[in-house]
Amino acid sequence: MKYIVSFALMLWACMAGPAYAAAPYEFDKSHTKIVFFISHLGYSNFIGWVTDVTGTLDIDPAKPAEGKLSVTIKTDSIDTGVAELNEKIKKEHFFHVAQFPEATFNSTSIEITGDKTAKVTGDFAMLGVTKPVTFDAALVSSGWNQYAGKEAIGFSATGTIKRSEFGMNYLVPNVGDEVKLVIEAELNREGKKPAK
Repeated sequence: MKYIVSFALMLWACMAGPAYAAAPYEFDKSHTKIVFFISHLGYSNFIGWVTDVTGTLDIDPAKPAEGKLSVTIKTDSIDTGVAELNEKIKKEHFFHVAQFPEATFNSTSIEITGDKTAKVTGDFAMLGVTKPVTFDAALVSSGWNQYAGKEAIGFSATGTIKRSEFGMNYLVPNVGDEVKLVIEAELNREGKKPAK
């Protein structure tokens, strides 16, 4: 099936033909990861990831600029691959998981930048602070997921936040202030399998 010319249609779901489905796409947790990179003493970029990411993408192909992306991150699912460090970053100096079990992102605008790319801006909330953050997003693919039996869309995105802006100042600058985020996401929704 031929991609509709509109970028946003391509980015947010949209093979030509099917009418807009009211049901939003939902993140497939088993195929979605957020990876972060942060400087350690200036010698290396330490890598960690988030495994519990949920949310929805609600998009009408006829009005793609009005689409809404909502993401929730469970902060206790942040993993560094080091058990001792995992416990430390869940405490008060870092993510304070007991008081702030979630971080969220809710889109406010989509700016088209290319055939399959866009800037997605939204409100990112963490540790009780909300700041605007912009991600550079790119469509990977959209179509029919034969294994899930659902419509599917996948995208990649990158962005940067300063943790100090959210009140996480501990060990700056020895542990970097800037945190690079890389997102690989797959979403599904109920739909009708296209005819061959």
